[in-house]
Amino acid sequence: MLDDLFRLVRLQDLDHLIEAYADPERRKLERGMGFKVGKRAVLRQQREELAATISPALVGRYTRLRGRHSRAVVLLRDGICLGCFVRCPSSVVALCRVIANTCESCGRILVVPRGRGPTPSAHAEAPSFAARLLASP
Repeated sequence: MLDDLFRLVRLQDLDHLIEAYADPERRKLERGMGFKVGKRAVLRQQREELAATISPALVGRYTRLRGRHSRAVVLLRDGICLGCFVRCPSSVVALCRVIANTCESCGRILVVPRGRGPTPSAHAEAPSFAARLLASP
C-alpha cells in the first residue's frame, strides 16, 4: 500500500507536467532555459502506464480530489498536513505510516516521506558532546 502512495506522488507530478506543457508560453520559457520539453502524448502514455500499477480505488480517490485541489497528495510533516497546515490527530499520523489516510480537515491524501519517522521537534535536545564522541568511529 505504501508503494502505491509513492507511485501516486509520481502520478501527481506527471499530471502537473502535462498541465504545464499545455501552456505554449510555459513550453517556450522552459526551452529558452535549456530544458528539453517532452511531448504531452508521451507524458500521457507514461501516466496511464503508472496509473495501471496503482490500486484503482486509490486512483479514483486521487482523481476526485484533483477536482478540488491542485495537490491531492501532500506530505505529513511533524503531524501537520502540508496541504492545509492543520495539525492532524496522532491516530491519523500513526495510520499514515501503514495505510493511505486522508487529512480530516482538507481531505487530501497524506504521505509520510520514506525513512522518516516522527521528526524531532524544534525544542528537542541536541545530542551531548559525549554522545557525539561515542557515535564517531
